[in-house]
Amino acid sequence: MTMGKLGVVVVLFFVQLGSVFCWAQTSSASSDFDKLVDETFDSFYKFHPTSGTSDGFHQYDTKLEDFSRASIDSEVSDLKQLLVKLRAFPKAGLPEDSVGDLEFLISRIQGRLLELETIQPWRKDPDSYTTAATSAIFYLMSRTFAPQPGRLRSVIARERAIPKLLDEAREISTTFPMSIPRSRWMIYPEQPGFSRTMFPRHFLR
Repeated sequence: MTMGKLGVVVVLFFVQLGSVFCWAQTSSASSDFDKLVDETFDSFYKFHPTSGTSDGFHQYDTKLEDFSRASIDSEVSDLKQLLVKLRAFPKAGLPEDSVGDLEFLISRIQGRLLELETIQPWRKDPDSYTTAATSAIFYLMSRTFAPQPGRLRSVIARERAIPKLLDEAREISTTFPMSIPRSRWMIYPEQPGFSRTMFPRHFLR
């Protein structure tokens, strides 16, 4: 092999080595980012189990949203910790689509913190509680992801948690009077009919 050819081979070797090194760095960064994404969604579903059911994560099927002040404070704390981790995550080693995902997660967490700390709908809007209760049951009844007996057991577990949810609404409403838009009064009288019509339709057929 001539010196010229040997030089070309050496150059190609180091180019390949550099490519492998860059790939390894990108792969490692992507793996670390995937773990952080999993952590973010695990935290979200912990506080929003109905969304977990809706998104197909059925380990949350027997749980119901918790509107207690302790739970809200805990969610705020989790979000702030995740926000620090996401902001500190190095973008350099990530693919372009993952960089977009990172920025999206940061934006969503900032929005959720604004909602919890500033807007505080749980203090003002009673529909937060009625919607949480009915949606939690609706997703279990309307989606045939499991046999009826299993989904019905999850429905019962969530229904047993509804009185606690309504107690939380009453407790908050005595401290922070809630306002109900006139249009909502047209909806609330229909809520009892939800169970009377939806149960037979999805479990007695």
